[in-house]
Amino acid sequence: MDLKRKEFWKTFLRVFLVSLILGVMGSFCHLFLGAFSFGVPILFLMIYGFVEARNVFKTRAAIRDESVTRETDYLFAFLRFIAIIIPPAIVVVWLGICWFVWSFHGYHG
Repeated sequence: MDLKRKEFWKTFLRVFLVSLILGVMGSFCHLFLGAFSFGVPILFLMIYGFVEARNVFKTRAAIRDESVTRETDYLFAFLRFIAIIIPPAIVVVWLGICWFVWSFHGYHG
């Protein structure tokens, strides 16, 4: 069980760092490529976050502990899915707000 927990934290850290890097890169990408360049990081983050969260869900749901029931396994797998999907979702919302503000209202910074 401890090995699976380490894998979860490694995956969570990897997803968090990729989200952070793409969030910063996506914010500054507007300066070089124009307002509609936000779509690429948003699309990549949504797909990447979902795939990683699905893999974590499948790994956790496959763990068979004697002390818990099958429903508990799926509950913890769902909670890990939500935990993995939160950083990309936050960055996607941020880039969406930046896209809206900079596309329709202009950037005056």
